[in-house]
Amino acid sequence: MPRLNSTEVFLQFTDKIHGYLLKSRYRCREWLKVIGNEKLVHLSIDGLNKTFFVCGDHFEKADYDKDGNLVEKCVPKLKMNFPHLTANQLNMFPAAPTRKTGPSQVVEDLVNKLKITECTLESLKTSVQLVKSMRSSALRESVAETMRKQNKKPKQHNWTKNNKIAALTVYKQSPKEYKYLTKVMPLPCIKSLQDMLNKLQMDTGIDHNVLHHLKILSSNKSMKNRMCVLAFDEMPLRPYFEYNELEDKIEGFEDLGPLGRSQKIADCAGVFMIQGLNEKFKQPIAYYFVEDTISSETLAVIIKEVIKAVNNTGYKILAIVCDQKPANMQAIAILQEQCGTESKNCFMVDKDKVFIVYDVPYLFKELRNEFLEKGKMTMNGMTARWTNIEEFLQENELYLHKISSAHVTPTDDEKLTIRYAAELLSHTISGMLKLMSCAKEEFDCDDFIETATIVDELDQLFDYTNGASNKEKIKKAQRKPCSFKSNHVAMWRQYQETLTTVEFLVDGLPTPNTCVEGYILTLTSLEDIWRELVKLGFKLLDLRTLNLDALQNLFASLHQICGTDTLPTITEFTYAMKIGVLSEFSPHNPASHREEDQHHLLINFHHCLFGAEDSSTE
Repeated sequence: MPRLNSTEVFLQFTDKIHGYLLKSRYRCREWLKVIGNEKLVHLSIDGLNKTFFVCGDHFEKADYDKDGNLVEKCVPKLKMNFPHLTANQLNMFPAAPTRKTGPSQVVEDLVNKLKITECTLESLKTSVQLVKSMRSSALRESVAETMRKQNKKPKQHNWTKNNKIAALTVYKQSPKEYKYLTKVMPLPCIKSLQDMLNKLQMDTGIDHNVLHHLKILSSNKSMKNRMCVLAFDEMPLRPYFEYNELEDKIEGFEDLGPLGRSQKIADCAGVFMIQGLNEKFKQPIAYYFVEDTISSETLAVIIKEVIKAVNNTGYKILAIVCDQKPANMQAIAILQEQCGTESKNCFMVDKDKVFIVYDVPYLFKELRNEFLEKGKMTMNGMTARWTNIEEFLQENELYLHKISSAHVTPTDDEKLTIRYAAELLSHTISGMLKLMSCAKEEFDCDDFIETATIVDELDQLFDYTNGASNKEKIKKAQRKPCSFKSNHVAMWRQYQETLTTVEFLVDGLPTPNTCVEGYILTLTSLEDIWRELVKLGFKLLDLRTLNLDALQNLFASLHQICGTDTLPTITEFTYAMKIGVLSEFSPHNPASHREEDQHHLLINFHHCLFGAEDSSTE
């Protein structure tokens, strides 16, 4: 069967008269004339094209070109069984298209379009509901923005600051994945993200941009909302050398900002952050890169400088919060010696008293570790035995409690998790131990009762000094904010006396420990801090503002932004700090050892990068 050229159209014929019919009116008339079928004259050209075609057997060899196509002016000649049509018969061709009955074609088209529009609308409604159900506001906005910009050209995209910040977070976690995403969905280009990040200047030492904005903010805030504490801790880094082209320096060495650089290889970042006592805010103030840890002498200088700098802005630091590492304790001793104070729980900076608070979750974890390692712990003449807790783990299948080997025989990494210590030394476990002492005769009832009593005392101590992370976790009487109606002050005084009786025994002999002394000092500071805050008109004190949860969550956010299981380098830390400030260190990283804190970032520097406008054109 011959192929058709560009002037021919393939058609179908149901009468078993097969062939090719053309859309050209003149050629169609010529073909119909020789075909001789009068019935075909009453059809339109479109009607012929939809129904008939002429078989190749009706054409001569001369009608084909060398490629097997019909030549332009050929006419079927062979095997024509009907007489040719006359001119009068051909005058009826082509017939006008038959009009449809009922609604006009225009109305029908509009109805079809309306149906398509309704389907599209339902699909969009489903998409909108899906977007609204997303918990992350950044993800929700990014997906919505992608839907809006899907059909626009790249140069027509208008990205809001939140779009750019969310994109920057994704890009930092995985540049390779971000490059792939830019091919399948509209996203800000990589160069614009890098330019935006380079505009935000951050370096080691005290951030004077933050101080400048703190001074502006303090003028519109009451004294209650300006009261804060200084929290500081260290985050491990991966030793690595990189050339910083923008600042023309090699990063990887110890860098103490104004205190100078050294040739030591940095593997640790010391971060200083203020936390609000009434208004729940947090704000990184300074960071430094050091080898191993900041020396106690240098740390004492930095603490004093940071406190002075913050106090000069109008905000007031009432206490410092840190863990009980030797360098921290020695630095505090240096500060106390410099000011000549006799109080063990405070020191002076200029004429301002600064109280010392050791991180309560850290102290509680150390109490658990001491109990685990020594095996026996005495309190108020009673003795708690770790073997009783191990026996409880063996019998736990009967009680179906969530306690596991991670709580009782933790690895080095599991020892860092506060949750395991808090869940083990809890009121629930105390009740389980008492139940076990009565359930089986082979257990020493008195031993289990004493262990259960001490575990319950430790649980109450933790609740009275750490508080609740949110309203849903408030526990009657103890796990709640300190107030005039609560009995926190009385219990703090009671536990100061109780902790003086605590000893950890090895072979029946007491061993020295610092965590108990640190807890007693912290209890004293909590009482003094509450007394000072009452003078300023405070009615409540959220004890979570006096621990390192917010700072530890900041470290977890930095790890999340870096998007790698390995430790970040100095360069990665700096970039992550910039992105963290812009994104306000959200959302909470589930991998954090601490519970989610309720503090918001005080200064995010959006005005420095985006100005008064909420969006800019890429």
